[in-house]
Amino acid sequence: MMDAEDPNGDTTISEAAEDKADAAGDVAGPRKGHDLVFKTVFRHFFGDVIELAEPGFAARVDLTTVEFLDQETFSDFPEGTRKAADLVARLTSRDGEGRIVLVQIEVEGEFRSAMDERAFYYFLYLRAKYRLPVLLIVVFLRGGQKALAMREHVDLTEGVEVCRFRYVAFCLGQSRAEEYLERPQPLAAGLAALMKSQWDPVQKKMRCLRSISHAPVDEARRFLLAKLVDLYVELDEAQTQRFIAETRKDEEVRKMVITWEETLAEREARGEARGEARGEARGLEAMRNGIVRVLQRRLTSVPLPTREKLNAIQSVERLEEILDQALTVSSVDELRLDGETSN
Repeated sequence: MMDAEDPNGDTTISEAAEDKADAAGDVAGPRKGHDLVFKTVFRHFFGDVIELAEPGFAARVDLTTVEFLDQETFSDFPEGTRKAADLVARLTSRDGEGRIVLVQIEVEGEFRSAMDERAFYYFLYLRAKYRLPVLLIVVFLRGGQKALAMREHVDLTEGVEVCRFRYVAFCLGQSRAEEYLERPQPLAAGLAALMKSQWDPVQKKMRCLRSISHAPVDEARRFLLAKLVDLYVELDEAQTQRFIAETRKDEEVRKMVITWEETLAEREARGEARGEARGEARGLEAMRNGIVRVLQRRLTSVPLPTREKLNAIQSVERLEEILDQALTVSSVDELRLDGETSN
């Protein structure tokens, strides 16, 4: 059972496989777009979030009955701005009576005790609108005092306690990656990327990806988890080379990394090239960059003469042909770029 935190304790610190991230030390800092990244991941692993954050509650509801509600919009207290809820879902109890409960999951980049009062207002809104029990889980990417805790907001009227509200605070930055990589929930391996650990970044990334490669999920969900690790375990140039060398020793991780790197690079290259208007400079550059990323992942390095030959090509159609080839070649010679000139 998780501990209750002191509500006054303040620690102020700071679609599936096709979702791309528009998301040196143990935990990378909050990133622009993390709301979208985690909303997508949590939507696909909603039951895992509940099991990891509040296992007792998870055992009393049927996690196969998750039904997401239309996006709810709150007046964010105290700023008065409008805020869309991250995820709200309806679930059914397991006791045979079929009681309906609501679960709201919110993602916050950094822990702030001011969230206690905001969470209270979110709860009041959903409770009044649906007249159903509500469990609120707030996932903090950084900060906090405990990995898991029940936070409280006490509402007072002239010193008289009139209401006490509690919600689950799941603080990833205070959790241990070693522990979560032992959990059966596939999501745990993705979240471990944001947790403290005894490992250096290369070891941490390899362990997370190895766990994901064995997870009992489809390729789309595996892609989401792997991308989460890629986003939040940052490697410098030397560490990247170590990581590439390590993947060559682990066939399952190597195949998975190649698959999602190639998939992402291919989609980025094709999408950006077409979106920038076919034949225009930015579209051509996006396609060339995509080819280079795929080749780097497959071959480690791309010789300068190959880059120069790619730069001489002014046709999106020809670059698309080369991108298709790049996904399967074992050497740059197989691309047959000799004789390529500006078109």
